[in-house]
Amino acid sequence: MTVTREHGVFVLPERDLGEPESLFLEQCGPLDGPILCHERNRETAARLCGHVETFGGGNLAPCRADLDDLARRVGAPSASARVILSGGPVPPHILTALRLMGFARAARLGGNGGESPLPPAPDPSRVRSVLVKVNGGIGNVVLFSFLASAAAAQGWETWFCPTVDRSNAYLGDLFEGGLPRGVRLVRPEGLAALRPDLCLNVEDHANRAEGDLFHAPYRVGAEGHGPTFAARFYRNATGHEADPSRTFVGGDPALVAPELRGRVVVCPGSKPGWDSKRWPHMNALLRRLDRPVVVCRPEDLSAYAELEFLHPITAPGATVLTDLSLAGLAGLFRAARSVVANDCGPAHVAAAAGAPTLMLFGPSSLTRNRHLRQNVRSLSLGLDCQPCQGAESGPGRLAPHDYRCDLGYRCLADLSVERVTDELRLLESGR
Repeated sequence: MTVTREHGVFVLPERDLGEPESLFLEQCGPLDGPILCHERNRETAARLCGHVETFGGGNLAPCRADLDDLARRVGAPSASARVILSGGPVPPHILTALRLMGFARAARLGGNGGESPLPPAPDPSRVRSVLVKVNGGIGNVVLFSFLASAAAAQGWETWFCPTVDRSNAYLGDLFEGGLPRGVRLVRPEGLAALRPDLCLNVEDHANRAEGDLFHAPYRVGAEGHGPTFAARFYRNATGHEADPSRTFVGGDPALVAPELRGRVVVCPGSKPGWDSKRWPHMNALLRRLDRPVVVCRPEDLSAYAELEFLHPITAPGATVLTDLSLAGLAGLFRAARSVVANDCGPAHVAAAAGAPTLMLFGPSSLTRNRHLRQNVRSLSLGLDCQPCQGAESGPGRLAPHDYRCDLGYRCLADLSVERVTDELRLLESGR
């Protein structure tokens, strides 16, 4: 097979070469232009080109702190990017990274079709309006709401479109009544009428437009995840800093029944399939609290009753609410004395509502998922095996519907009720 020699900057955006990429490189022969690749691939790249520039950490992504340096080293503003990837078009997060590096054109090397022009990187001095689209689990959407706060703080006209990943359903009701000054909500069907100077899109594939700057923080293999990396994405896109603790939700505590106000709220929930994040001692905690309120779905109660590593929630004296709307949930949290929760969506709603919130972490990553507001305490035993979320090896690996753990979930099973109640007292005392 003869491969036409290509010109430009050759980009291997992922740290691990798959078989298609390796085979293609073997067939390429010498390349006329520098190669940008992960440091793991330096030896392979050096056989094809005398000018190899590498990056460490994870994949090439729009949240990297070193995009400007990488662009300088390969001469990005004056060259085209030839992306070496197996089948399909170049993913949008890689196109965004190349765009932020200054590339004007990009093409998948060896793919069908020619180069595609990239919209120019934004000029922050010309930005007057920003659209923020965020899609994911409820917790992720709340965590990334700070991007809208940051844009409005710059004095930019700001629209915020929050949707949930399982159905692309609009989550505006969760944020009504709590929007920072300068932020307005927009439904998906209203997006086409907007003409923002800049669109920051976090994982919203269903509503992605050609000019969006796209960020996929939990799926691109970047070194690290979560709000601090979304803040880097914001800085790379706008030239300004963003504070990940400036999350927000709505909710009106005045609409909460008087008998439910000022009580400890307990959230035993978890996203479907992620039951291994549930603390097994919720029922024992409830028995120690004075008239606690349990907020969850019926499926959460079923999980505690049926899974062998959990214990049924049967505590007398607890008020169990399984039918609250998202706005009602936020209002209840605003009226709560404190909140105790697994690492789950309602925990982030409670945190953004300003409730004193204690989040319990087991196999999931505290670094990725902790909420950075000052009213939140995150509790983890810090075992050597924690977290197994994202781990490539070890005694267990957090994954949906996978409940295997060779250590019997010690990270949560050994987190005692005494330790949790002690932390709760400290949280409520403001220490």
